[in-house]
Amino acid sequence: MTQMIWNHFIAGIFSPPAGGEYLQETDPRTGASSFSIARGNEQDVDRAVRSSEAAVEGWRSMRALERGRVLTRIALAIRSNNEELARLEQVETGKTLAQVRMDVEVAAQYFEFYGGLAPAIEGETIDIGAGKLCYTLKEPYGVVGVITPWNAPINQAARAAAPALAAGNAVVLKPSEFTSVSTLRLAQIAHECGLPAGALNVVAGTGLEVGAAIVDHPKVSKIAFTGSLRAGRDIGAKAAQRVIPVTLELGGKSPDIIFADANLEAAARGAARGFTINAGQACIGVSSFSVQ
Repeated sequence: MTQMIWNHFIAGIFSPPAGGEYLQETDPRTGASSFSIARGNEQDVDRAVRSSEAAVEGWRSMRALERGRVLTRIALAIRSNNEELARLEQVETGKTLAQVRMDVEVAAQYFEFYGGLAPAIEGETIDIGAGKLCYTLKEPYGVVGVITPWNAPINQAARAAAPALAAGNAVVLKPSEFTSVSTLRLAQIAHECGLPAGALNVVAGTGLEVGAAIVDHPKVSKIAFTGSLRAGRDIGAKAAQRVIPVTLELGGKSPDIIFADANLEAAARGAARGFTINAGQACIGVSSFSVQ
């Protein structure tokens, strides 16, 4: 039977919310309640960040090749659990099984790619003459805070977490409160594959409570956010005040340009897919056409 109540995933185990409150996820296909998820608060975030901070030293000290092998095992496990993860995401997002199966496969590809890239993260030694050398050393930030949207939860979680983990960081991730379950299960799978406890923590809840607490936490050294322009502006301003790096992917415009010599039948099919993908609720969806 599918688990109906989902708690935070912190330090390798599911942990109930400090405030004892839960939010309801709704199946968009039926409007019925599907899962109960923990409603996180500042106390939950602090516990997750401190857990990740404790995990960083061991994770970053691991040979890059070994970190890469862990990520590769995660990729294989995601593929092995594709159907389970896809059906969880389908209940959360209302997308077709074909779409969510592809989302899960892309998540596996992110871990696979960055698992292979991990050993290639290296500095440079520069001969500046006179018997002297300069060198660069690439070091992890430490704890990276990640906030992901609802329209492709597993895909977006993997896209942000995999490169951060490959570089030796630990991650505290807040998924959308509308689509948290698939990401919580993803974190559990990652831990089962040998990712150290605390290296990937997931705190469920709202942006105003959990998201804000992650952005404001003094031990979070970098933020990665995908979501609305309004929220992105606020997060960017807070990151600037704290003088920490931030990666923002906000609303985009994606024009479809059709030239006179195009195969019109293929162009029409591509255009239809482009503006209907995810019911139009995707930053990569086509929003305008230019026809020569």
